[in-house]
Amino acid sequence: MKEELLFVRHLHVEFQHGGQKEEAVRDVSFDVGCGEIVGVVGESGSGKSTVMCAVLDVLPQDADVSYEQLWIRGGKSSAAMVFQDPSAYLNPTIKVGRQLIETILLHPEPVTEKATQQQKKNSRKRAWEHAEKLLEMTGIRNPEEIMKRYPFELSGGQQQRIVLAIALACRPSLLIADEPTTALDVTVQRQILDRLKRIAEETHTSVLLVSHDLGVVAALAKRILVMKDGEIIETGTAEEIFHEAKEQYTRELVEAARKHGSRSQDKRRISETILFQAEHLSFQYTKFHFLKKKSTEAVQDVSFFLRKGESYGLVGESGSGKTTLARMMTGIIEPSAGQILYLKERWKSLQKGRSKAQCQKIQMVFQNCAQALDPKRTIGEALTEPLEIRGGGMQDVWKTEAAETLFKVGLESEILEKYPGELSGGQRQRIGIARALMLKPELLVLDEPVSALDVTVQEQILQLLERLQREQELTYFFISHDLNVVRRICDRIGVLYNGRLVESGDAEQLYREPWHPYTKELMLSTLTADPKKMRRRRNVPELTSRGGTGSGEENGCPYADRCGYVMECCKKERPELYRFEDREVACFLYSEQHSGKRSKEYRMASQI
Repeated sequence: MKEELLFVRHLHVEFQHGGQKEEAVRDVSFDVGCGEIVGVVGESGSGKSTVMCAVLDVLPQDADVSYEQLWIRGGKSSAAMVFQDPSAYLNPTIKVGRQLIETILLHPEPVTEKATQQQKKNSRKRAWEHAEKLLEMTGIRNPEEIMKRYPFELSGGQQQRIVLAIALACRPSLLIADEPTTALDVTVQRQILDRLKRIAEETHTSVLLVSHDLGVVAALAKRILVMKDGEIIETGTAEEIFHEAKEQYTRELVEAARKHGSRSQDKRRISETILFQAEHLSFQYTKFHFLKKKSTEAVQDVSFFLRKGESYGLVGESGSGKTTLARMMTGIIEPSAGQILYLKERWKSLQKGRSKAQCQKIQMVFQNCAQALDPKRTIGEALTEPLEIRGGGMQDVWKTEAAETLFKVGLESEILEKYPGELSGGQRQRIGIARALMLKPELLVLDEPVSALDVTVQEQILQLLERLQREQELTYFFISHDLNVVRRICDRIGVLYNGRLVESGDAEQLYREPWHPYTKELMLSTLTADPKKMRRRRNVPELTSRGGTGSGEENGCPYADRCGYVMECCKKERPELYRFEDREVACFLYSEQHSGKRSKEYRMASQI
């Protein structure tokens, strides 16, 4: 029989809204054993985070909490929480080291009451050393350097590791991780989860893992609680939930998650006409630090084309240049080098004279529609704004067009009078798509359009995009870090690493047989909604620095310091993009110079 660390019975939570009570959590009971990892899944609004905050007693004052029993072995001070958005919980004006040390000093090891000044000084020195060990434990390779930086100087993955280290500094028996990997790259996401599992095993810490991503839960949890509308509707082992679920809602969640891992059967006609072409695009950011000019090449010599009616997916880590490339496509920024062709006509940026008629042809759907929509303007005003900017027509006609566009994206015209804050995440995403469609574009640039949505809502949005593409013969440029989503909807995929295109080809071929070592790393990091498959996978190796070769040679392959197939030539020169029929790959493994001469009949295959 397991020893219980957390015990909750008949928990209820109500909130006061305008004099009325709204029940957020209803009769929730569960427990967590010592050293156990328990997953909590459900859609946004199901009450997952509310339950966790109730356990830690950190709900707002308007919350009315009642329960029959709620206790944590060692008290609430023996529990810590890792939040979804680390940047919101790290003070941007205080260096990481100081924030971590403050937490350590607030949770010291037992000492005598009459501590001398020297002992206090030594305790601060020990706290610094302990902070370095905690950062190493969470996978930070250079803790001394990281502790001297501010949070905004770190990547999303590094910030998440810092928040995890701060939580561990509390010496918790129970660690609550609330959506700890949402919006992180697949490689960083997998490593955070592997690190979390290792820490739980080494320190015998219990973990409550809250997520709407079933792949995340499948990778870590032994037991799972399924929540819907403030209630736990099903509980069981990971295998039972994923393979023998009793509730229809649970089966729908699992089915929606698995659909992301399979290719869409949607049949579309793809023209041979080249609609859009990027030729050798590069872009440099220039920064000034203490009057010194520093240039960073965000995109380097990228070329690709889009056929009319096709979906082209671009995948890569945060900071790889995906969004910068999208901004060049839509004319927001001017390329430092290269050119953009639309139906063989050269287009300039907005600053250089791209016309309104040209701007209509390419529209963008943003990742976070809550930020892209003005909270003070109604949905009707947001949808008609592009028509006002274009000019021509009457307001009554614009409102009719807005209502018709809403119908196309599956929304009722009553929403026109509502504000963005009154809508769900899925509804706001549909509004973002509708706004982009108002000008009747031919090409939609979709920047992470489903990454922050629940798995069932993701599936609805992807089905909507497929239907719109069929009906309006749209072309999609789909940006994502989730290979399952890209495989689901795209015909071809390009892989971007450190600003360079390292591989491109047919989506299904690239997914089944990656050629570039980095593409293979992405595939291995992709989470699957099946605990049996996840346990059979090996851990993803820890990453070193993202830019630079690690060899001291600036002209070498940027992936050399992470590559398991690295050769001497990789450290000294960059590989060109080798082309084989409809496949491209930037790796010396595919050059004749390093792999030998080939006969005319030879058909290139993966070398990894």
